[in-house]
Amino acid sequence: MVLLDDNFSTIVAAIAEGRRIFDNLRRAFVYLIGFHLPIVTTALLAPLIGVPLLLLPIHIIWLEIILHPTSALVFQAEPPAPDLMRRPPRDPHEPFLSPRAAALIVAEGLAISAGVLGLYLWSLGTGRAPDVARALAIAALVLAQMVLVLQTRSPREPIWRRGLSGNPTLVPVLGGSLLSLAAFLYLPPLAEAARLAPLAPDGWLLAALVGAATTLGFELPRTRWGGT
Repeated sequence: MVLLDDNFSTIVAAIAEGRRIFDNLRRAFVYLIGFHLPIVTTALLAPLIGVPLLLLPIHIIWLEIILHPTSALVFQAEPPAPDLMRRPPRDPHEPFLSPRAAALIVAEGLAISAGVLGLYLWSLGTGRAPDVARALAIAALVLAQMVLVLQTRSPREPIWRRGLSGNPTLVPVLGGSLLSLAAFLYLPPLAEAARLAPLAPDGWLLAALVGAATTLGFELPRTRWGGT
C-alpha cells in the first residue's frame, strides 16, 4: 500500500473501499452463476427432449447483452454495507463463496431452469404455437433474473425491505431489461427475427408467477452468501 498523503485515516478509507469492492465482486459472481445456469440448461435440454428450440442464437446474444451490463453496472455501484467496518478481517483462506452459498445459488439457478422449461413444455402441450410458448418462457426467464438482481444485491435482508434505493444504476438497468423484452415481443421486425409472439395480459401474469415462484422461495434462507 502506498499512501499519497500524510493522513493515516486514508488507510481506513482504503480498507473500506477494498471491502466494498470485494463484496460487489462476489455479488456479480453470484448473479452470473445464477443467470447463466438457466440460459445454458434450457438451451441444451429443449433439443434433447425433442421439442422446438427454446433459446435461439439471437436470444442467447440478447440475454448476454442484458447479463453483462447488469453485473458490471449494478453491482459495481452498490454502496457499502452498514456493517462493513464492524466485520472482523476476512480469513485469507476463506473461499470466495462458501459451500452453502454456492449450493444456494446453484439451486436457485436450477429452479429457474425448471420453471422456465416446464412453462415452455406445458405451453406446447396445451396446443400453443412455439412462438407463443417461447415468448412465455423467455418472459418468465427475464422477470426471474430481475428478481435475482434484487436478491443478489440484498443478501442479508429481504428484498422488500431493501427496495430499489441506494443504487443509481438499478432502476435504469432493470427498466432497460424490461423494455428490451417488450421490444422483442411487440416490435414486428424484432419479434419475427426472434420467433416470438406478443403476450396478452394473462400471459404476462403467468410469466410473472413462474418467475416469482422460482426465485422468491429463496428469500427464506436470508443469509445467502458472504460471511457465512
